[in-house]
Amino acid sequence: YCAQCGSAIQVAATRDQIRATPFRGLERVANAFQFLSWLSATTGCITAVVVFFCFILQNFLFALFGSVTVGLGVYVLVIFFKAISDLIKLVVSAVDRNAGASVQK
Repeated sequence: YCAQCGSAIQVAATRDQIRATPFRGLERVANAFQFLSWLSATTGCITAVVVFFCFILQNFLFALFGSVTVGLGVYVLVIFFKAISDLIKLVVSAVDRNAGASVQK
């Protein structure tokens, strides 16, 4: 920022300052799967509560069983999305580390 007027100074970063990776698209896909994991967890918690309150008038055990079933199903989705995200990040970091090691040789 400029000390006199406070506006942002437009300075381009040099190529050495920017961490350019050919896997930026895969990193975004991994972040998307992580977001889906969080989204499904939040949606599942809300859905389990709604299912419980909808079915509690019919039968308490049915409401409890329905809520637990929804919770377990959502938990499987959360683990699935998080595993895909971690797998993509692991592959990208391994390939990026190997590419960096071959460049240094």
